[in-house]
Amino acid sequence: MPLASLLALFVFNAILVCAAVYDVRHYRIPNLAPALLAVAGLVLAAPDSLGEALSRTGSLALVGLIAGALWVRGLLGGGDLKLLAGCAVGG
Repeated sequence: MPLASLLALFVFNAILVCAAVYDVRHYRIPNLAPALLAVAGLVLAAPDSLGEALSRTGSLALVGLIAGALWVRGLLGGGDLKLLAGCAVGG
């Protein structure tokens, strides 16, 4: 695995841990956390073709729909939805 991918993987996991700790302490997740997750995820798994990019877009939409439905029913928090979407970008 290239060094950039290892670094992105470390950053991806560090962001998740920091977001979880912040959420436990303050009951909220900063908007920066999912944005950074999306960037790290794209570095980790950059799509190689248009088909792969479309597939990931579909996956992100599906995760968003399911998480959004759970959020509407009160079974999932908005921060959780943001983190799931940030993670889904990386595929």
